[in-house]
Parts: sequence; structure tokens; C-alpha cells
Amino acid sequence: MIATCAVDTVPYAWVEQARPGAVILTPWGTEWENTGLLRLTVDPSGESAEGRIVDWATFMMRRQQRLDIRDEPEDFEAVAERGTVPDDVDLADFLSDDARFAVGLRVPYTRRWLELNDSGYLDTLWLLAPGAWASVCDDVVRQAGSRRLWDEAVAGYHWWRQVGKPSRGTYQGTVTAATGQTVWLSGTAVATKPET
Repeated sequence: MIATCAVDTVPYAWVEQARPGAVILTPWGTEWENTGLLRLTVDPSGESAEGRIVDWATFMMRRQQRLDIRDEPEDFEAVAERGTVPDDVDLADFLSDDARFAVGLRVPYTRRWLELNDSGYLDTLWLLAPGAWASVCDDVVRQAGSRRLWDEAVAGYHWWRQVGKPSRGTYQGTVTAATGQTVWLSGTAVATKPET
């Protein structure tokens, strides 16, 4: 089965529709970094599939899995909590492909967006989720809403560094009816998402 759209959660229906031993190949990732090509094999019982990221691929996200995110509120500057980028966060490293992939796993239901200046360089990093917003500009952090998105992202970045800065090709995935999708790194579950 070859998917012609990207997903962040593999639908279990794909496993159900495939025979044991079948291969499911799909562009896969997160709203942070949608660049993995996931290859899953349906197990002999036909009840689950497992595999890993085998290459680079990107495609538009499946319509049902796109986030409904609104622009920041007009009073964002007034209501946002202010802070600064921690000294141990290198923004260039934070925005590298492998870091974005890892942070996206650890900070679900969130989109990363880069606002560039007229010269094409980063002006503001935005983190957006339903009902929550964060911005980083000139090392000044602003956060508002139901989640502290920047704090979550920094925790995800620290986790990625602590586990040795793995590349996207080191992650594995399983899909079952009971748990949905689980992403693994060296035998440890790092993210689980029910089907959306």
C-alpha cells in the first residue's frame, strides 16, 4: 500500500485492509518536520504493523490530520508571558532537521512556523497549537494560551540531546488497534498517539 499523502498518525484501517506480510509505505512525520518515509510491515496475525523510517519524503498532510490553528490573538503582546531563550539552547541546532523531527514527536498537536525578514533570515520562530501560541524573536520568548509551547519544545530539545541527537532514520513505529501509533527509539516508547 503506497500512500499519496503524508500522515502523522497511520490509520489503523490501513493495517486492517492489508494482508499479513503486506508493506505500507507512507510519507510520515509531524507538523514540525514532515520528512520521513515510513515503511511498515503487517505482522503474520494481520493485527498490527511495524517498521521504521527508511528515507526522506515529504507530502501534504492528510486533510483529516491537519491542525486547525488560528493566528495569535490581537492582544498577544499584552497577555503573553515573557522570557528568554535559555543559554543551553542553540537555535540553529534547535531548528536542525533531526532536532525538529524529535521535538515534533515530543510536542504533539503543534505547528512550527518561521517568519523571515526581507533578507530571508529568521525574524521570528512561531509555535502554534489550538488555543496556544509562542514566539521567539531576538532571544525574547513570548507564550500565551492553554499550553506553554516554548517550554514543551525546550524540554523536547533537551530530551533529543540527552539521547544522543538521533537522526530520523533511527526511529521505529508500530500501529495497533489498541494503542494507535507508537514511536520507538532503541526499544523505548517516545511518543504514542491515538488515531485522529
